[in-house]
Amino acid sequence: MPIANDGTFVVPENIRTGMYVVTVAPAPLPPGDADGSPVQPSNRKQIEALIPKIYRNERTTPLKDFEIKQGNNEVEIKLQNL
Repeated sequence: MPIANDGTFVVPENIRTGMYVVTVAPAPLPPGDADGSPVQPSNRKQIEALIPKIYRNERTTPLKDFEIKQGNNEVEIKLQNL
């Protein structure tokens, strides 16, 4: 799910209820240009630096046991440098 500039995100309406583990990672790089070379956003390293690596893997993320219930859910997720 993409995260908006203000830090909010929307979970698809068809998500199943239950317990979830949350990972956070930079968006994938766009496909390469016409000659096949990868397109690198100029601020990619800055974006990656904002997300500690611990949050990028479901085995290492401390963001566990988030419950999604039927109906509206509001969850606050805070990233910390661990």
